[in-house]
Amino acid sequence: MKRFSLRESMSEMFDDGGTHSSEPTKPTANQSGIEATPVASQEEISELPDSAVIGALKQDTEKMEQGVTDEETFGDSGPELEEAAAGAVAAPKVTSKSLIEELVAKSNKALRTSGTKKGAWRVQPTDSNNPPSPDAVLRFIKSAKLVVVQVVTPGKQGSASTKFNTYIVTRRGVQVKASFVYGQGRNEGQKFEETALNSIKKASTGKLDNFSRELFGALGVNPLGIATVNIASSKRVKRPISNTLENVGPMISDIDIHLKDGSVLYVSLKNESGVTFANSGYKGAFVTAKKGTKVSVVANPHRLDDFVVSALGVNKMLLAAGITDYANKTPTKKPQINVSMPFDAAKIKQYLASAYGYGYWYVRQRSGSKVDVVDLTTAKKMLAKLGEITGVIATYPFWTADRATKQMTVKIATTTGNYIVEIRNSQSGVEPTEIKVKIGGAKK
Repeated sequence: MKRFSLRESMSEMFDDGGTHSSEPTKPTANQSGIEATPVASQEEISELPDSAVIGALKQDTEKMEQGVTDEETFGDSGPELEEAAAGAVAAPKVTSKSLIEELVAKSNKALRTSGTKKGAWRVQPTDSNNPPSPDAVLRFIKSAKLVVVQVVTPGKQGSASTKFNTYIVTRRGVQVKASFVYGQGRNEGQKFEETALNSIKKASTGKLDNFSRELFGALGVNPLGIATVNIASSKRVKRPISNTLENVGPMISDIDIHLKDGSVLYVSLKNESGVTFANSGYKGAFVTAKKGTKVSVVANPHRLDDFVVSALGVNKMLLAAGITDYANKTPTKKPQINVSMPFDAAKIKQYLASAYGYGYWYVRQRSGSKVDVVDLTTAKKMLAKLGEITGVIATYPFWTADRATKQMTVKIATTTGNYIVEIRNSQSGVEPTEIKVKIGGAKK
């Protein structure tokens, strides 16, 4: 991919249209992570008969056709997906992630994943209005060289959904298995994506609505010049945080608009509540050790320390001490709340610019059919949407009798907007394993 020097001037950034609260709160229970579960031995693998799998798939397909959704268990991917993408820890040749990726790949874009929840991957039809038949899904499973060893009905022990079946698959000759839920579940981002796709398709036939009028007015394109429109979610990947600016249009596009003149418009969509635009694994940066009944958290070097320490000015020793207090419920002597940080503005610019990338149109939902359309098709245009870094404040993990947090929250102020960096563990542990960068709002 083309790389670009980050030495150009920066100005206006697009409005997020909302606020973000990062007040420390008492911890709540989190869901367990996704692990590649060992299979005891090759002889112990007992494949379910095709008829049983077809029957379960038929049940799920009928529910989808009836409009049943399982929205409370579908959502963004957890840190396991991000860690694999970040490459901080070398992944084994075969993992639960790779098994599900192979299943999706063999579906020829008929299936897509929408992350993980409750210990299982989420697999759903790319076109919810036209799901593949149960026979077709079974063919995809077999094409991926997977075998179904168990189907857990909704709500039963081992189930990851209250409405759809949970399928446990493996591959003969490997020592891992994976669980997935096959059903229709849409978060708000996916709903917006589907609305946008249908609007664009109708516009290509001359039927415009408020959304398509705003979109194509900003794009400067006659929708009658559209050849095909493709939903691109099946190719969606997690990008690690880095300081290299690249053309990422084909990689992060939600909808690809192919025009009759041969050109392609890559469109990245964000609904009203979508604020996360970069994430990466931070596993290994902190290690937890037990000393009797007490827990001790120790900081270790990590490749992303260039961002966390050098750019943001985070003191990892202080962060580890705060997490240790949190884990042991030991009152922190002097909680570090909204403290000024010794930041490196140039480095922060590099990382924020890299998080956006360029080569696409950024379409953000406002209210109803209103959208903001931002041209990020070139590096120069993208850089023109960023501002100068004016300040960085942070809250470190701490524990007190009335408030506590295991998350480190860093707020970045610029001349045109604000960003929030969360260094956290979104699962059941305490040591940070991921970093999220969010849009925190634009200057008024």
